[in-house]
Amino acid sequence: MPISSLVPRAPSFVGAVDASGQGIGGFWLPTTFTKDFKPIAFRYQFPADITARLVSSSNLNGDLTNSDFELAALVLGCATLEENTHMHHPAIWCGSDNTPAVSWSSKGSTSTTKANAHLLRWLAQLTQQNTFTLTPISVAGKTNTIADFCSRSFHLSNKDFQEQLQSTYPIEPSWQIVQPSSESVSGMTSALSCRMSPWELQPTVPCQVLPHGESGKTSVPPLTLIPPLPHPMTQSQSYSCSPIVTVGENYLPAKLKYAVKRWETPFEPLGRRCPTWATQTPGFSPPAN
Repeated sequence: MPISSLVPRAPSFVGAVDASGQGIGGFWLPTTFTKDFKPIAFRYQFPADITARLVSSSNLNGDLTNSDFELAALVLGCATLEENTHMHHPAIWCGSDNTPAVSWSSKGSTSTTKANAHLLRWLAQLTQQNTFTLTPISVAGKTNTIADFCSRSFHLSNKDFQEQLQSTYPIEPSWQIVQPSSESVSGMTSALSCRMSPWELQPTVPCQVLPHGESGKTSVPPLTLIPPLPHPMTQSQSYSCSPIVTVGENYLPAKLKYAVKRWETPFEPLGRRCPTWATQTPGFSPPAN
C-alpha cells in the first residue's frame, strides 16, 4: 500500500450504493476529467437462493440481514469500479444509507464471524490487490436517489434502464451501464455464503537501496523567529472539479456532497506558536529566579 494512503486525500472517484431485497446498485463519477472514463451505473439482481435467506417478518429463519446486503453493495461497487477504469492508487469515496455497513467498512472489522466478516475480508483483499483507499460516508436514504433507483430497477431491460436513468438524471457524457464481472459476483456470493476465498498475496517488491549522500553539518545556527506572512505563498493540492462532477454534483447525496466540498478550499496554515512552551495565564507573573 502506498504511503499516500496514510493521509487524507482528495477523492479520485465519488459515488453511492444501495441495496434492496431484490439486489444492489450504484453509480460512480470521476473527480478529474478523463476522456476514457464516463459516469457509470451498475446493478446486480440477487439469485433466488440469496434473497430467500434475507431475514424479514415472514422469514424469521433467514441468516442474512439488510445490512449484509448493503455492505455487499459497497464492496461489489468498489470491485466494479476497479474493473472499469485504470485506477492508480485512487481514493474512493462512497455514500451508503446504512449505518452498520458504513461502520463495518470504516473500522474494517466486526464482532461476528457471519457474512459481514467475510465481506470485510473480501474488501481487504480488494484494497490490497488494487491499492485503493475507501472512505465510506453515511448519507440519508432520501438523498440517495440514484443508487436507490439502480437497486430497484430490475423490471427494466438494460436499454430501458439506461434511458430512464439518463432521462431522470441527465448528465454529460451520458451514463454508461456496466455489469459486475463473474469473478466479482462469485466473490460476493461466496462471502454472503460465509465461504472463505483463498487469499492471494501480492509478490513482494524489493526496496531499492539508495546511495548514501554526504554527511550534514554537526550543528545548526540559532533559531530565528520569522513573522507570519499575511497570505500563504502556496496552496495545497485542492479538489479539482471536472465537468462530469459539475453536473453530477446535483445528484450526489447531501452529506457526500458536503464532504467533497472541503477539497474545493485549500488548507489554511496554522497560526505560529508562541515561542514559549505554553501561553501565559492572564494576571499571572512567573516567580523571579
